[in-house]
Amino acid sequence: MSKLLSKTQVKHLNQAYAAKVSRPEICFVLQDVTDAINVGSLFRTADAAGVAEVILTGQTPQPPHPQLNTTARGLERSVPWTYFAEFSDAVAQLKQNGYQIVGVEIDTNSQLYSDIAYPAKVALVLGNEALGIYKKNLALCDDLVHIPMFGKGQSLNVNIAGAILAYHLISQHGR
Repeated sequence: MSKLLSKTQVKHLNQAYAAKVSRPEICFVLQDVTDAINVGSLFRTADAAGVAEVILTGQTPQPPHPQLNTTARGLERSVPWTYFAEFSDAVAQLKQNGYQIVGVEIDTNSQLYSDIAYPAKVALVLGNEALGIYKKNLALCDDLVHIPMFGKGQSLNVNIAGAILAYHLISQHGR
């Protein structure tokens, strides 16, 4: 019979796993993700996946923000974040720091997310909920990847897309 683990047991389980796995350095770059609830969810995902930093650009809401804080459940305080008014300035700094910029976008130039090899430092660009990554910003990405959709929908929620990619990178890097 199964039994739920206590908070202490969960903490020890996660610490044991983290000690065994080599993880890449991942940043989330949010380009005009305008829904504060999505931003808060991305902070929770970033915390769970050990993302090094969340970079907020343009019209993306910043902490403190009531909806963001509620959804993030306080984790916006434990994940480092930076704000840039201009997306291009964020990308320039990331490239200077050795990050490969990977846009998560369905595009004629995008590859299946599982078909490329990711380096040890990856910045995942997650675009606006309705418009995706703007065309001018797609050109600043080193690679573009997409997640296949088998149903009628054309895309996933931005937080779900970020989670899939972050855990894929962890899985790929840990091999």
